[in-house]
Amino acid sequence: MDDLKEHENQMDVFRQEIPIELRKQFENDDDEVTELGEWAYSLQFVQIFQHLNNVDRLDLSNQFVFEEFNDKDIIINESEDAKFFYIILQGAAMVYKTTSNNGSRVKITKLGPYDHFGGLSLFFHKPYAATVQAIGPLKCLKMDDKKFQTNLQPKLIDLERAAQQYNAFINFPV
Repeated sequence: MDDLKEHENQMDVFRQEIPIELRKQFENDDDEVTELGEWAYSLQFVQIFQHLNNVDRLDLSNQFVFEEFNDKDIIINESEDAKFFYIILQGAAMVYKTTSNNGSRVKITKLGPYDHFGGLSLFFHKPYAATVQAIGPLKCLKMDDKKFQTNLQPKLIDLERAAQQYNAFINFPV
């Protein structure tokens, strides 16, 4: 019960901090303002956004769209051109890489709420390094490449540090 009250208090803070320009965009749609606040609230739990303040997270949350996937849906495919950046809000997804010797898929890791994928491929203008598949119902925030390049990339100071992880990942022997 205390967690619910704390969540409601945090949401009230986010709603109050929504810049006037954004409020005007949604003045006839309280549900959209609430949704925007929920997304911004969720972004604080995503490691690469923890250095942003609430207003920056609110502004950033306006750049995403919501997308749902069903069990076994393929969200991104290894070797395809990167077009989107995703953040998991609810559910889980499995990351696979294709082996070089016989082409079979190998499980690499499982992703859950507040994990993200696709960003490093967009950042480095590379194809996706792995396939990501939904495990059960999956709810995500999605940002396209153009919005990523103009709105997100400049804010991702920590993403540069992830470059070494990316190189280790794409060179992971399977």
